[in-house]
Amino acid sequence: MIRTFLLGLCFCLAAVANGQRVQDWIVLGDRAIEDNDPYGALRYYENAMELDSSKAEIQFKYAEALRLNHYYEKSAYYYYKVYRKEQGRIYPLSGFWLAMMQKQSGNYKEAKQTFRRVRDQFEDDPDSYYYQKAIQEMRSCDFAELWQSDESETSQINPVNGAVNTESSEFDGKFLADKRLLFTSLRGEYDQE
Repeated sequence: MIRTFLLGLCFCLAAVANGQRVQDWIVLGDRAIEDNDPYGALRYYENAMELDSSKAEIQFKYAEALRLNHYYEKSAYYYYKVYRKEQGRIYPLSGFWLAMMQKQSGNYKEAKQTFRRVRDQFEDDPDSYYYQKAIQEMRSCDFAELWQSDESETSQINPVNGAVNTESSEFDGKFLADKRLLFTSLRGEYDQE
């Protein structure tokens, strides 16, 4: 009898210690987010996930850290797990971020369906950012699907003679109406011999 009691007590203490360790990793991850260190947060939340991957709180924070580190497909997976469990009641933005990660991963059809759910979630406040953003993103998904399926004219990019990237700043290019590429750059002074 005493042996069974002690064995049970050991299991209880181990569970409490494990729970404390999970909470410690979450606190460290939260601090890393506050310190604008998403990579550190990702590592801390990963440790918490290894100890207990069933809690929506840990899954959501892990998905957030994955998103901030540009792991869009993996982030979508964990946002989906959270959203499926709680349908935006506890984490109201889980559906929105799920849709954004689906879109970022090129899953436009799925993203559009999820954005439709987000729009419906915020329909009581049609002037809200998330309602308006969901509508805009659904249109964006339509455009992306159309663009993706358009096989008409393809562009060919020819290599530039000489170096493209330098120690100075180069900025994004833009195609002009006559199909020329316009780009700007900031060139520093060069030693001329």
